Amino acid sequence: MENKLKCYEVIENYSGYTMYVFSETASKARYLAFEWCDEIFEGTYYNFGEFIRGISIRRFQNGDNQYRGHHVMDWCDNEDRLFLVKECGWACCDETDIECDSCVACEYCDRYEEWLKDKLEGSRDVVFSWMEENK
Repeated sequence: MENKLKCYEVIENYSGYTMYVFSETASKARYLAFEWCDEIFEGTYYNFGEFIRGISIRRFQNGDNQYRGHHVMDWCDNEDRLFLVKECGWACCDETDIECDSCVACEYCDRYEEWLKDKLEGSRDVVFSWMEENK
């Protein structure tokens, strides 16, 4: 059976946050995004009309093949994460507890080199601090 669901990018106009949903039409994608908005956009909207005015939806054909039975791409799913980093430029936020070197998408992530550098500098600072204390 051929996949009839299409991928849509939902962009919250004020913050720029995005999510990707799978739906048959853009209007159904809006409604699906509204159902998920409390989790994704942290309860910013109180009703559907206000939500519709606060988002933009555009067709995202590159994501069509990512549909695997879930109507929303999930950052915690490794296949979705790899796609989101590689194809959409996503990266972890600073507040995550995830170690970059254990992430499935680290080789495609723009922040991986920065994370490695910070990790190495932090390790070096600990060694130098220990050396100073034990002179």
